[in-house]
Amino acid sequence: MTYADNETFSPWHSQGENRMNVGDIVSDRTYLSTSEHRGFLDFKHKEDKGETRYVKMALLSNKGVNIADISQYNNAIEKMAFDRASSKTLTERLKGPPAGQAEILFPRETRFKIHSIKQDGRNVHVLLSDITANNAMNVDIKEMFSGGKL
Repeated sequence: MTYADNETFSPWHSQGENRMNVGDIVSDRTYLSTSEHRGFLDFKHKEDKGETRYVKMALLSNKGVNIADISQYNNAIEKMAFDRASSKTLTERLKGPPAGQAEILFPRETRFKIHSIKQDGRNVHVLLSDITANNAMNVDIKEMFSGGKL
């Protein structure tokens, strides 16, 4: 998750009312799009001016579906685009095509338990694992982006 500036509320960074804590159950009303490509852990927003804050999550789960083969951002398509590009620097030719996104899509309202949260400057590293709906009965579930109650 990316929070563009210090003005945008982030429950992962703030000390406010909707603060995320270890042991909390979080979810998202929409499909959750993730990547198994570790390169995204080093992702920086192209308009990052030094205030952008990032939440970098590791999800322990088998509920996600690998949709890389049907995505337009998969390895095969990246290679085709690379091969067609005529103006490549020597460095680009040596590096080869970029990796695809290796997208893993989670169903709506997949529930995750927070196991650890580690602040690292502007970054927050979070370890989550999926849980069954039965394990989250009678428990407040927080929305992943806002921290509000679902």
